[in-house]
Amino acid sequence: MSSDLEAQMHRETETFCRDVYQLKEKRRAILQIWVLMDKFEIGLQELQRFLARGSTGQDCTPIDR
Repeated sequence: MSSDLEAQMHRETETFCRDVYQLKEKRRAILQIWVLMDKFEIGLQELQRFLARGSTGQDCTPIDR
């Protein structure tokens, strides 16, 4: 195999590995966003229940998890 071909293959392999790493990092960031969105949704539901109890005259203390 010629050294030019070997050098090209080496560069393409490095580029491929870098792209795969970047995709993995993006995937990890997206998963973290999903977790935060889920926590926000749970918090919003708890707030809605808290406010609903307050408007009905029931105990307004928040529920501990």
